[in-house]
Amino acid sequence: MEVFEIPKRSPDLNVLDYAVWSEVERRMRAQERTWPASRRESRAQFEKRLDRTAKSLPAAFIDKCVSSMKVRCQQLYDAEGGLFEEGGRRSRRPL
Repeated sequence: MEVFEIPKRSPDLNVLDYAVWSEVERRMRAQERTWPASRRESRAQFEKRLDRTAKSLPAAFIDKCVSSMKVRCQQLYDAEGGLFEEGGRRSRRPL
């Protein structure tokens, strides 16, 4: 049996890093584009909007992100533990 070491805390293998937070960020910025330039929100208001936005992500989106893990693990294996880009192109710089 051969052991394949994976990078610790790899953002490519963490669904929150590679998908969820970027989608929440995209949705938050889309909300802000509709606001008048003079609008400001407090930290408490921002946190409430962040919570609401994250919880409103469709279950189908989350399922799709999680199901991509098998492909991502294969990309990591193909890259021999090195960095890989979306779409599977191999990076020249190993970890």
